[in-house]
Amino acid sequence: MKDIGKKIIKWCYGGQDRAFFATQQQAIHAYNSRIMSGLLPLMTAILASFLALSMVVPSLSSCISVYLFYFIALALMLVFFKTKGCRNVFRTKLVIGLFFVVIYSFVTLIGTISMPDTTAVMFIVYLLTVPMLMIAPVHHIYAFLSTAFAVFSIIAIRVKTPPYPQIDIFNGITCLILGFFMSQRVLESRISLLATNEQLDRLCKYDALTGISNRRGLDEYLRRVYPSCETMALAMIDIDNFKEYNDTHGHPCGDAALRAVAKDIRQRAAEYGLFAARFGGEEFVLIGTGCAASGLEALVETIREDICKQEVFCQSLPAGRLTVSIGFARKKPGEEFEGLLKRADDALYYAKGAGKNCVKACPASPQE
Repeated sequence: MKDIGKKIIKWCYGGQDRAFFATQQQAIHAYNSRIMSGLLPLMTAILASFLALSMVVPSLSSCISVYLFYFIALALMLVFFKTKGCRNVFRTKLVIGLFFVVIYSFVTLIGTISMPDTTAVMFIVYLLTVPMLMIAPVHHIYAFLSTAFAVFSIIAIRVKTPPYPQIDIFNGITCLILGFFMSQRVLESRISLLATNEQLDRLCKYDALTGISNRRGLDEYLRRVYPSCETMALAMIDIDNFKEYNDTHGHPCGDAALRAVAKDIRQRAAEYGLFAARFGGEEFVLIGTGCAASGLEALVETIREDICKQEVFCQSLPAGRLTVSIGFARKKPGEEFEGLLKRADDALYYAKGAGKNCVKACPASPQE
């Protein structure tokens, strides 16, 4: 029974486990935001057309106040979403939840109290389309839809004339079952697409040999972080005598050396909240922002010592030890990244000229 329960839960998540929804929050948020960016204006325009129609068609004049209320509600949600909600995960989820509750109350009201002698066509469309609009665990959506359908059925039985309540309930059950399986397939395809996009994104932004960010990943990180970052420290790490090492031991050992250095840098970056990237060839950069920037100079000395101690193995055979030279600089107020990079590069050449296997700070870097 325990295994059956796990399979059901996994199935309800679109063939994926909880980890997908935990790790893909930003991608899911971006997708749902795009959907809402289209849905909110569309539904606001539809309500506006209903409102305009009710003003010229006598048989709909009794619904003017209803259409006006929902038009205003959707218009306010649209303004909030465009100005504040689309960049924030919590606010986006809040707008999505309110949107579907508002639309649900509208189609329920129209399908029961306002039109008791017709079938609830809009409510049926609602049941079919909602599960296929958003990326969300299937059982979350259907917990909401099942409750919504139960409330709708109670209201329909109490206010609608036979046989319309029975027709609506039968159509609703059919649409719930049909929509459940259709939404399952749609969700699985979206999850697969997100996973593929993530893999392609990783191939574009990460160095295949070392597993850390490449220049493209570094450029994107800087575009996102640098303009608003007041405190930043940059270390440029270069493997000493790498060309000679490569020529002596061969390219496979050279690749092993790059992986060994990158592994140590990557581990330290993950431990201290830093950003690491392969800058090119045998050069790496390590960037600290905020509080992480203050301890970067001491940390790169630790990295240098670690690399000195470890022996590179190539094809399970020892291929000697490595040393690195490191240049270090801190961002000046208002300085562009090119200036910071040049000062760190100058410090690296200073370290090379000082005998290599050392850390040198740019003399012009501001002190803590």
